[in-house]
Amino acid sequence: MGLLALKNGLNDYFIDGENGLFTKSVLGSLGDNDWPAIIKQLEEWQRRGLLKILKNPEQATNDEFCIEMLDLIDMKSPIPGWPPKNA
Repeated sequence: MGLLALKNGLNDYFIDGENGLFTKSVLGSLGDNDWPAIIKQLEEWQRRGLLKILKNPEQATNDEFCIEMLDLIDMKSPIPGWPPKNA
């Protein structure tokens, strides 16, 4: 359940207009603090161009931003034109 909750949670926050930056504490709570699995999945999504890893979450403090979302993960946006694409 942890990785599905991680994906859905990141998408939900991103759609809700968050700035796309996520802290270690958010990643941990969404991914059941299963750091090896979280990091493996983040690396896969980064390879696919969906997010950018800013800092390894295991090396970050709870309030440090670790990732930046670039696009929704495995879903189309329910809001036309969201997220905005960089020109």
